[in-house]
Amino acid sequence: MSIDTAFQPKFPTVVVATAAIQVIPQGTASGMLSFRICNLATAAQRLGWGPTAAGTSATGPSGAGTANATYSINIATGAVITLELPATTFFIGQNAAATGFEITPGQGYTTT
Repeated sequence: MSIDTAFQPKFPTVVVATAAIQVIPQGTASGMLSFRICNLATAAQRLGWGPTAAGTSATGPSGAGTANATYSINIATGAVITLELPATTFFIGQNAAATGFEITPGQGYTTT
């Protein structure tokens, strides 16, 4: 799926907080999708993703090197990013006190 096109929402927008959830219902999509992600919190927070709910964590790396690698990224306050990930991906937010993330599954990336 190409990300060199304007973003086109394909599924409803979901709010993700500190419980790992699959944004797209199982069996409704396959392959890679773009996920437009907006940090709704008033502070930067970490978003984690993974192949299962149990394998998803918003914890950052604990040290240098691949042995400490995590599927997570720190997102600035109000920032909007797009990640291209498998349709079956689970997402989780880091901070229980934060508002969470707004995630819209779709296709594309560019804003024009």
